[in-house]
Amino acid sequence: MPAPPPPPPGQRRNRRIRLRTARFSLGTAVTLCLLKSVVGIVSGSLGVLASALDNVADIFMSTVNFLSIRKAMDPADEDHPYGHGKVETMATLFQGG
Repeated sequence: MPAPPPPPPGQRRNRRIRLRTARFSLGTAVTLCLLKSVVGIVSGSLGVLASALDNVADIFMSTVNFLSIRKAMDPADEDHPYGHGKVETMATLFQGG
């Protein structure tokens, strides 16, 4: 079976932007969680520690977003002739639940 043709240049740029945005979201969530944990421990503030714990959920959801975006960009194959784009929709349903 021949390899699928490469995506058009604009589509490659779009993919890079989407992945970069998802990575930035994940990195921001991790950074905020770490900073809030340190500040909460140093200051003894339970409110700041609770906010840091809330950021753990943000890290999880950002990871789900990143993985679903990456999977949705996979090209069509024999099992998925229309591509993998619905993975993002399924991730959205998971996050909403």
